[in-house]
Amino acid sequence: MKKFRLPVFLNNIVSEETYSSWLTNRAKAHVVRDRKRYPDRHISVSDYKIRIHFAVNESKGKDQYTNEPLAWKKILTYHNEMNVKERRRLLDAPSVDHDFNGNDKFNFKICSRRTNSCKNDLSVNELIRFCKIFLKNQ
Repeated sequence: MKKFRLPVFLNNIVSEETYSSWLTNRAKAHVVRDRKRYPDRHISVSDYKIRIHFAVNESKGKDQYTNEPLAWKKILTYHNEMNVKERRRLLDAPSVDHDFNGNDKFNFKICSRRTNSCKNDLSVNELIRFCKIFLKNQ
């Protein structure tokens, strides 16, 4: 039995192998980054895979901040070598965001690349404050 079953909402959208590769890649990428940021913490790929898989199931396929549907067919599509126009086509692809709970602990949320890019390293409250300032001045 596989440890990380394909979430039901991804049936007929991506294969179990594609999802498994994406999950492993996202976990490894976050582990590499977080080991640099938090050298005193025990951080493992297996733990991150569990947390990310949980977040995927919690998302039900939608951006957990905007509730917009995500383009799961675009997982494992990278954009480093693409031009700006090609990258814009990937903004609705799923991304993994740190969700800090205030205790210096975090889990993950699934959101679009667009949302994750806008949020960057801000907490939800910091992003809301910024958006209010931005909107007020438009």
